[in-house]
Amino acid sequence: MDKKIIENQLIAIYQKYIKDNNEVLTLEEKMKDMNINSVDYIKIIIDIENQFDIEFEDEALMPGNFETILDMVNYISKLTNNN
Repeated sequence: MDKKIIENQLIAIYQKYIKDNNEVLTLEEKMKDMNINSVDYIKIIIDIENQFDIEFEDEALMPGNFETILDMVNYISKLTNNN
């Protein structure tokens, strides 16, 4: 899957869960700076799995594994290119 498509779809998913709806997210956005709680994090993971028809590896589910949105883009790109 094209990385630009992943980027746009992923930013749209995250945008649904950030508290400040006027904030414009970038690929360099730090996850910790988005103030996403654990429940929303799980919802984001579910949305991502459904959107991209992937399943996260158990060890990848820790929030610290993805410091930025770009880290998540790279992970999804790896999974979708292996399908």
